[in-house]
Amino acid sequence: MASGNSDTLYTRLNSLFSQILLFIIDSFVKLNVLHSDVSKKKRYLLFFLLKKLVKKLNKYINKGKVINMGMHDNLFEVFNVLKNDEKLLRLLYYPPQDLAKNIPDPLDERLKNIGEMESEKQALIRGEHIYFSPQADDLETKKICRLYLYAGKRRPTSNYLMADQEIVIDILCPFEYENGDMRSMKIADRINELVCLNRITGIGKVDYVYGNQVNALKDYVAYQHIFKVCSMKK
Repeated sequence: MASGNSDTLYTRLNSLFSQILLFIIDSFVKLNVLHSDVSKKKRYLLFFLLKKLVKKLNKYINKGKVINMGMHDNLFEVFNVLKNDEKLLRLLYYPPQDLAKNIPDPLDERLKNIGEMESEKQALIRGEHIYFSPQADDLETKKICRLYLYAGKRRPTSNYLMADQEIVIDILCPFEYENGDMRSMKIADRINELVCLNRITGIGKVDYVYGNQVNALKDYVAYQHIFKVCSMKK
């Protein structure tokens, strides 16, 4: 089996076993809450057995790796989805349509696919338009669209194994792109399609929390989008 197919299989298995694990955890919690007559000793025993089960599932499915993803894996999985989407890359890379200058729409079939360019060029485009850090000063001398992908707030949940992790995506676009075709909105719509309609990380789906316009560099517009995923505590 090819490496890519193998990785996909492991991801699907991880998702399946994660859902099974969450069901088991919820069952234990409900048993603990609904049956108040369960002794303290039995409760400790239930959670001890749960921990043992978690370790066995981890060992079985991924040779010792944690089934659910931590902060690093959450971000990297989202990054992989974004960087490999042709439509999103076109919206980040190509300028807005200008009939007077014979510049086509960024999604026009006449324009070369990013994924068909030389590997070095592809890497340059991805590295230039998608950042992991929340800030970069180089945009002061450039006029390009860029995404900043980074971790937001992390909150505990009622489930002692899980945490709610926020994933932040900032979209920055030059005025001429925004005035040309409302580029930041097109990029935001595509990101929502990719992130919220797919199970790409953690347990269950990724939820959209909120969006807000934020301060931007001169001659730029900036919009921040917050997503939430449930991930394993590390």
